[in-house]
Amino acid sequence: MDGEGASILSRVEEHPDLVALIASHLDLAGVGRLAGVDRTLRTIISSTNDAWEGHCSHLWDRKVYVPLRARKLRASGDARAALRLSIEDAERTWLTDDELCALEWNFRFKASAGESWTEEDPYWNDLPPTRVKFEMPSATGGEVGGEADGAESRGTMKPSGFEMLEHRSLRWQWAKGRGEDVGGDRSRLELYVDGRKVPTYHVSRHSNWGFLMQSCWVLYTSFPMPVRGTDPSLDDEALEITIERQSREARAYNTGLFYDPTAEVDGGAGSADGEQRVVVSLSNGQTAELPLWLLQHMVLAQNGELEAEDDGSSEGENGDDEGEMAKLKAIA
Repeated sequence: MDGEGASILSRVEEHPDLVALIASHLDLAGVGRLAGVDRTLRTIISSTNDAWEGHCSHLWDRKVYVPLRARKLRASGDARAALRLSIEDAERTWLTDDELCALEWNFRFKASAGESWTEEDPYWNDLPPTRVKFEMPSATGGEVGGEADGAESRGTMKPSGFEMLEHRSLRWQWAKGRGEDVGGDRSRLELYVDGRKVPTYHVSRHSNWGFLMQSCWVLYTSFPMPVRGTDPSLDDEALEITIERQSREARAYNTGLFYDPTAEVDGGAGSADGEQRVVVSLSNGQTAELPLWLLQHMVLAQNGELEAEDDGSSEGENGDDEGEMAKLKAIA
């Protein structure tokens, strides 16, 4: 830096309030460039709360969700740390129990759910969308959805504004592990409608920092859902979870045959030979207890993924298959 430039910079640095005022009128990229000019400027900018207050106000005013921790940091006088935390949090795709139950959710079906649902859906009739409240029998603190150890979080879902859903039994629980169909460190939620599991919900974020939950058939927003056609990012064509990605779960629900993890029977329970068996619910409301290996074969066969075996290797299993299948058909 030449002598004249150094002299100007020296005079500017004698007035930290002026530096803060300049920084408050720059965008974040501009603040970064200004702080990179000189160590003293960087120190002034980093330690002047007023400069960061302006950026918090400008950015947060356009967002629908800012974490409570960030708001508390700002209130304590550390707007810079609050801003950084809020920007990092905007990438988070997991929910705690408290967040799931505290947020005010809006709901709609996707067109892929079929006309029988969309014709009755308020959203598709240009009416205010269905409001949904997730509830738990007791508070659990900040347990993280999909990542908790020990007791699983479970509860009920209460919709309002959609008569076809209001009288159904709707219960939820966090899915274990991570979704193979989309990947990423995100919460996944399982919903059971009248005891039947629908395709899993996956959590993501909107550019307004609100939360989204979606499956191949439905969409939830943690903020007022925009009128149809006004937000292209929320149109069905732009949403990431499709029928192709959840074809197995959709097919399992439609056939009435699904695996309910809450009804699993440990190896030996109800089984003389000690093999692992699973209780499945049928579309007629009855249940059947089947060996886990048979259920897996049935799902694979249904999906066209079970390769034909030669007669010699499969003959011994067919007898058992026929006995179990006869039992299933007798009550189906």
